[in-house]
Amino acid sequence: MDLLTFLNDAYPFTVVQLTDAPRGLVAQTHFATLTDGTTVFVKAVHAPLFKPHLVHSAASHAYLSQQLGDRINAPIATRSGAGVARWGDAVVAVSHVITAPLTEQYDLYAFGQLIGRLHSVPVDPRVSTRRIADFAHRGLLDTLGRQAFDGTGMAPAVTERLAPWRETFWHYHARLRHFEQSMRALPAQPLVYTHGDAGGNVVANDAHNLHLIDWDYIGLSEPERDLWVFEFYPDFVAGYQSIIPSYQPDEVRLQYAAYRQFFDYVIYFLAELQRIPSDGDVTPTIDNLLSLFTDWCRPHMR
Repeated sequence: MDLLTFLNDAYPFTVVQLTDAPRGLVAQTHFATLTDGTTVFVKAVHAPLFKPHLVHSAASHAYLSQQLGDRINAPIATRSGAGVARWGDAVVAVSHVITAPLTEQYDLYAFGQLIGRLHSVPVDPRVSTRRIADFAHRGLLDTLGRQAFDGTGMAPAVTERLAPWRETFWHYHARLRHFEQSMRALPAQPLVYTHGDAGGNVVANDAHNLHLIDWDYIGLSEPERDLWVFEFYPDFVAGYQSIIPSYQPDEVRLQYAAYRQFFDYVIYFLAELQRIPSDGDVTPTIDNLLSLFTDWCRPHMR
């Protein structure tokens, strides 16, 4: 069954046209035009490691849209009331579209306030939400790391391309263990609703009127899960503290959050490399993997 037919069967609307939306790393995305002329956003995820994220985030996404109103894109339930639907081997989620461009040019104080409001949403125990505390994929990381960087299970071309980063990978691996141990010595703090990838998922018509989209990685976690990437921006911290005055940056918690997210993405790209057939093109996936070492996370890895 094609996607348009599936959507019309599964959801309480009628789609007349599907157009491709900018594709993320892990999803097939579309804009769907309905009979009344409105547009909704459709995401279909086939990647095995990421399909559970959509399933686990559905209930809390709906709850947060009630709490935060138009600050986030509201999900649309299926005809049966489910938060996601199954289309072949994919998990599908549909949400309303906020008419504003995706941007990274926004006021950091206003963004800090928005994240503070998210973290201030009362935790409802009736809403099924993943709890994200410890790094959950240690065994998989160790296996994939040995296969890719030590050459025990992936194509020689992969290991050869990754060779310059082998020492860095295992150094970061040891640092993750260090911060895991350091976290155990700290007092527990209340878990809050976290986005998990907030900085790159802002849409806005002006620098101060901000909205958050892409809620696949919602989790109850320590606030630093959303804060680590902004640790070098005093305006962001000030905006956050204007909503949550008790917050004080903690180096260990921020570092642990950075390493945990870094390795979550490393695992995804290593698993994708493992799935690519022997005659397939591994270059784009390796490029994305190595960008983690050279760009996005690198300034935060100490």
